[in-house]
Amino acid sequence: MIEINSSSAESEARYVVNVQLVIRRGNKLLMIRRGLNESHAAGVIDLPGGKLESSDGGDNALEFCARRELSEETSVVYNDELKYVTSAIFVADDGVAVVNLVFKGAISENTDIPIGAGRDEQECFWLEVAKIPSHAEIPSWTKEYIRKALD
Repeated sequence: MIEINSSSAESEARYVVNVQLVIRRGNKLLMIRRGLNESHAAGVIDLPGGKLESSDGGDNALEFCARRELSEETSVVYNDELKYVTSAIFVADDGVAVVNLVFKGAISENTDIPIGAGRDEQECFWLEVAKIPSHAEIPSWTKEYIRKALD
């Protein structure tokens, strides 16, 4: 029998849940440049995504969060299937422990889809897949998520 006292329960780690998306359109991926006021990875080029909120609850909460964040950060409304890619645990620059889940989706190359950066992002843009591995402004962890999504 395992005995749990209140002090050990209080010391257990708690995590923020974060969801990111690899959205492909032909030979390009939808990317954002994080705002300079972000508490983690300020100013870097990254995948769209963000934190799970209590309003995302119910069935398919992670997918709902992913779609909400995509819309907030890029103005893209995505209703097609999302597929799970990978997950990771890390400590953000501000010391918060994070569980990060990555999903992927695709938009037809023939679809004309306007994009626009959200209020917290500096910009959003389509970036050629071939340029990602050598791009100096994309963190190594983001490159790894993309590699896994494209395998």
